[in-house]
Amino acid sequence: MAFLLFFPLIMLDLIKIFHIKILYLPLPIRLMAVDTKLDKETDLGRLVGPFDTRLFSVFHISPLRLTHVPKKLPGEFRLIHHLSFPEGHSINSHIPNIASSVHYANIDDAIRLVQCSGRGCALAKTDIKNAFRLIPVSPSKYNLLGICWRDKFYVDRNVAMGLSSSCKIFECFSSALE
Repeated sequence: MAFLLFFPLIMLDLIKIFHIKILYLPLPIRLMAVDTKLDKETDLGRLVGPFDTRLFSVFHISPLRLTHVPKKLPGEFRLIHHLSFPEGHSINSHIPNIASSVHYANIDDAIRLVQCSGRGCALAKTDIKNAFRLIPVSPSKYNLLGICWRDKFYVDRNVAMGLSSSCKIFECFSSALE
């Protein structure tokens, strides 16, 4: 079930919009992995597409990058929406640093919690699978999250792996749940 709250992508005005095809073309053996990831994200409603034409008059297309996932099953990949390309004119280059800066809890924070709670307290840590991908983006920003794969167009509707403000957005969301 999608969250009813949309998070805006905090951005400065874009000066130039570029249409970029795939920057990192995976090896032929990985083409199917990209197809599978896009199909899965589309089935989950996180992506919309494929479309034969662009959906917006101003439609920023960022490339995809396929990377191996460390500590996972062999042959498992992570699909990154490369929102830092092209340097200086990318989606990420227009997001202020303040919107990307995150402070995570560390061991000192855990020690303080134990000291405040006292003997017998219990602490827990959770890991949410695909955490960023659970948070929808404001529909007014869909035109900034375009993907072109095999000459078809997609729109990313959720916070992406590769968006510089993803960690900050998720931290705000998870802190609100605390």
